Amino acid sequence: MKELNDKDKILNDAIEIIDKWLDYQVFIKRIPGASFGIVHGNKILHVNHFGYADLSTKKKPNDKTQYRIASISKLFTTTAILQLVQDGKISLDDKIQKYLSWFKSKTDKNLNEITIRHLLMHCSGLNREADSDYWTSDKFPNINEIKKTIENNPTAYKILEKWKYSNLGFAILGQVIKEISGVSYEEYIKRNILNKLNLALVHSYNF
Repeated sequence: MKELNDKDKILNDAIEIIDKWLDYQVFIKRIPGASFGIVHGNKILHVNHFGYADLSTKKKPNDKTQYRIASISKLFTTTAILQLVQDGKISLDDKIQKYLSWFKSKTDKNLNEITIRHLLMHCSGLNREADSDYWTSDKFPNINEIKKTIENNPTAYKILEKWKYSNLGFAILGQVIKEISGVSYEEYIKRNILNKLNLALVHSYNF
């Protein structure tokens, strides 16, 4: 019983710290609002909301507030890739050029050796982003913009030289999923992950 009480205390202490930290982020206006929850198994252990879901109307966030999925989509991309590996359709050590013939550059020879594993691990050397201003325009790069980025010397480091977070790398993985499955990235995720979990696809971003 003592062990259970110790775990409860650790959890409660962690919740208190996270709640205070998120409350402070709203207070200093670093973020407009946020929702925070802890789930273990099928049990919701804690939920709290901070700030505003809409600054103009001062609407508070709640359990149904929708947030941008952002890089949480990488979990879906990774799951999809591993499903394809499990099905024997690809290997983690396959080179990207095996599936995407356009993944090459006249000046950047690093691209010739980049594998699926390298992209998943963020150690391919690829730049963080495609050549796009989507952080300010809210318009994510399309496939033509991604291809143009790949043509123009897109790696900052050699493979395995340095860990470098890359949204561009996961956009490439999304294209691999599309190529191997024969359906769009969104459709693959919907059929093979979301539907099986009874989740709804509201908006999707391919990265």
